[in-house]
Amino acid sequence: MSHLRLQTILATLVLCSATLSYSQQYAQASCAFNLFQAPGLVGGVNDFRTTVGQSSSNAALGFIRYSGGNVSYFSAPNAASTNPSGRNDGGVSVGFYTPQGSSIRKGFILQGSTFTSFAHPKAVGGTLLTAINKYNSTVGLYFDSANIPHGFKRYSNGGLVSLNYPGGSRTQALGINDYGTVVGSFVTLSGGQEFGHGFLYHGGTWAQVDYSTNPGTSLDAISNANVVVGHFQWLSTYTSFLYANGVFKNISVPNADSTQVTDISANGVISWTFPTRLSGSRTLRLRMVPPKSRSLHWPSTPFAGRWLSQGTVCFCSPAIEIGGGIKPPSRRFGAILFGAPRFHTSASTTFAPPMPRG
Repeated sequence: MSHLRLQTILATLVLCSATLSYSQQYAQASCAFNLFQAPGLVGGVNDFRTTVGQSSSNAALGFIRYSGGNVSYFSAPNAASTNPSGRNDGGVSVGFYTPQGSSIRKGFILQGSTFTSFAHPKAVGGTLLTAINKYNSTVGLYFDSANIPHGFKRYSNGGLVSLNYPGGSRTQALGINDYGTVVGSFVTLSGGQEFGHGFLYHGGTWAQVDYSTNPGTSLDAISNANVVVGHFQWLSTYTSFLYANGVFKNISVPNADSTQVTDISANGVISWTFPTRLSGSRTLRLRMVPPKSRSLHWPSTPFAGRWLSQGTVCFCSPAIEIGGGIKPPSRRFGAILFGAPRFHTSASTTFAPPMPRG
């Protein structure tokens, strides 16, 4: 049978540590993936390789797929769509949903059979919860009356902290680790145009992170080893990457037309969603590689225009085993760090009582 494009949703999990090997000009990554057919768009993953996301057959349903392959479905009350986006190791899932007859989305927290709906008190156009850590602290964004997004952090006791990048706009808080470090995206305005950037935030200190001199960087999730996953989108270019210790690393799934990273767990399991061109089902086996460092590295002065020749980000296990004897193409990936990082310290706005850890 000729190779046909499968109109199915596939996902992968890969666990990376913080070490990379580099050639003279390009980073070389050889990763081991666990490929499976997901019941929908994968939004998040935890250390047990349990994934969550939205069902492809019924938008009103969210799914929880366990590492053994069993899948359970759930729906927010009276929901037209349910979009789980994160899950911690305690089995608590977060996301957002759209009630029937409304376009205003609301966040949710699902713990066992207990479903909690959440709307930010300043939200007019909706609320999204995007990630959760082991302390059940969540991050997300809400939309104001002008449909401008604003980031926030919500503690398990209900306390809220505003997250708006200093001097920027449209801040979206997308990931949080167990140490309370938050990642996401924001935009700046120049000449009437918006330019997208990624950010790191911890304890009142902000850092801007850019994959390229062109706009379009988003940091989407962060592990406890401070390995960040994200993407860069500029015109027709879409690239998923790892970022740690000041170094970017491109990564893509073998045989995939495109790769969209969605999450990284506390200990470094990464989830992706991608279409692929295969003539049949394939299984890729995952070899676990523990993370090696928990030190937080803020972006330093870049190598202005020079190829990075050393540094650490991620080491993916070298062997890829694919059923059916199809060998993925050998690829080399380069990394350039552009643009001086910018740091800001600002007092966060607190809406509630003293905060617990995380």
